[in-house]
Amino acid sequence: MLQGINRKNKQDKDRRETVKEGESQGEELSSIVGKKVKKKKQHFSSYLRVVPQLLEYKLIAFVLLQVVVFGLKKLGMLLIYSTGRVAVTSGDYHFLFRTWQGWLIMLITFLAFFFAMSVDINGTFLLSARLLRKEKVQMLSLIRETFASIPKFINKHGILLCLYVALGAPFLGVGFNLTLTKHYYIPSFVVDAIRTSPRYMCIYVAIMAFLVFFGVRNTLAFPYILVDGKTAHEATILSHRMIRKKWRPIASRLLIFTLQLVALLLLLSFLIALLGTLVTSITGLPRYLNRFIFIFTYGGGVLLLIFFVLSFPAMEALEITRIFMNFDAKEEIFFEKELPKRSFLPLRVWSCCLIASMLFLSFLGTLFFDELFPARTDTKIVAHRLGGYAAPENSLLGFDSALNQSAYGFETDIQRSKDGVYVINHDNTFARTCGVNRLVSDMTWEEIQQLRIADPTGKPSGQHPPSLEELLDYARGKGKLYLELKGPTADLKMADDVSRMVQERGMTDQCVITSLKYSLVAHVYHKYPKIETGYIYYFSFGDRAALDCDDMIMEEEAATESAINTVHNAGKKVLVWTVNSPESAYRFMDSDADAVITDQVSMCKDVEKGLEARSDTERVIDYLSRDPLFGVNISQPIKLGGILQAR
Repeated sequence: MLQGINRKNKQDKDRRETVKEGESQGEELSSIVGKKVKKKKQHFSSYLRVVPQLLEYKLIAFVLLQVVVFGLKKLGMLLIYSTGRVAVTSGDYHFLFRTWQGWLIMLITFLAFFFAMSVDINGTFLLSARLLRKEKVQMLSLIRETFASIPKFINKHGILLCLYVALGAPFLGVGFNLTLTKHYYIPSFVVDAIRTSPRYMCIYVAIMAFLVFFGVRNTLAFPYILVDGKTAHEATILSHRMIRKKWRPIASRLLIFTLQLVALLLLLSFLIALLGTLVTSITGLPRYLNRFIFIFTYGGGVLLLIFFVLSFPAMEALEITRIFMNFDAKEEIFFEKELPKRSFLPLRVWSCCLIASMLFLSFLGTLFFDELFPARTDTKIVAHRLGGYAAPENSLLGFDSALNQSAYGFETDIQRSKDGVYVINHDNTFARTCGVNRLVSDMTWEEIQQLRIADPTGKPSGQHPPSLEELLDYARGKGKLYLELKGPTADLKMADDVSRMVQERGMTDQCVITSLKYSLVAHVYHKYPKIETGYIYYFSFGDRAALDCDDMIMEEEAATESAINTVHNAGKKVLVWTVNSPESAYRFMDSDADAVITDQVSMCKDVEKGLEARSDTERVIDYLSRDPLFGVNISQPIKLGGILQAR
């Protein structure tokens, strides 16, 4: 019996010890989890504490960059004027390689890119290193160190890094890029050419794959150069090794960090959308008061979103620098738990200034609401290649198709046949449109009349490539014709002959003679002043508004708000080409452009109807999301946030 009691007491003791051990393990596990959660919170709060310093540097860098670039632009324009020109454009760029002024302009452009990279990229990594080293940050000292870093990149490997940042990253759409080139993209007409050619598509995929490969392998090149003091050559080698050795932890940490930033961006966008929805739900107030409240609250939210987007790349650079500095560190390198406190007075002053500015701007926005946020679009629709994608290209049937869709104008291309007849065709050959791989200039008009243009499905239609005379006679009185002098046969004789045919038919008010060759446009502009002229270009530098033409026909990339306003101030019209996506159509038809040239006439008409059906709030949203501030365009974050617009 005594043994039984002892056995029971022992079992009870073992049970109590087991429970106690379990409770101890649970407490230990809970403590570990708690410490991890606390550490995550500390990390997050630490990032939030350094955001003001990152923003302060980004804003100083933005102002500094604008001042320097402005000075370099003025110097470049003086060099252009010294050659007797007013601008350099895609149709008149050859002189850059033939004159000392041209070489000097290219050198200035090269220096501008180096300066922009130094301010945009180098300064951000240097600031990140100072913050992680717990050094006191003085902006003037940081700027001096940033300038001192420029010589490190003036070598073969440094230049490759600069070219990737300036040109590769913007086209790729990811990675660090410059303020000067961050909005560059592949023009739509190039994208269309790539899509229709398997060879071009293969080349495009190969280039994009190389850019991804180059960018990934050199992720740590900038920290090695700027933080570790390596040469550009050494930095690229070390970056390659480290990425190959530790690509899994690096990729996972960067991916998680980026996803967190994107989630915050989406959350902020959603909250702004929610705020806008709540404001619009207020009833019983006068319309002007509703407008004022919405502009103030929503505009303030957009300003906050802009500051967040502005700090986004700096935060990425900060995380890359932190990962880099922790590779060989004995203890994890992070920010101080408490950063030096700043005076509350400047923060309050700045807050009051921002609120006062928003109140004033909201008052102006309410007072001039219809002028600032117009309900209707005055931008006209011009059918590309006579009819766009709805019918056989550059055919009379295509003209009828676009006319039935209420297109304002019709753009087309003119080339000269072997026997001197002016033929409507875009390419130098008929291979793509008619399946005959022969040059227009090698065929007679009789031979061309036997060809048949393929319809949008690729099957031959009953339409032959028309002559210019046929088109002019057919289209008289039916809409504006934009006649482009095209291809290798576009010369002064073509300019004179086309101008004469237009005048003989009394169609000077209906026709616009255009070309990519500026010399031909200027010739018609001076010799035939009654005929409207249009200069087509991809890029320009200088006083574009002073060029000898009536219309400036800009590729999408060149058609910025400032460029459009500059041309309008000179009394000229602006057309944008080739606007084929709903996003581009919405952007440019809601701008001050006079017309868009498109292959999608029906799509642009639908966008036009949608613009005219907008509410007051949608008009404000579109205006705020289309104009970049501090080089930041927040249209995409707004769309991702699901702002009010169910289009």
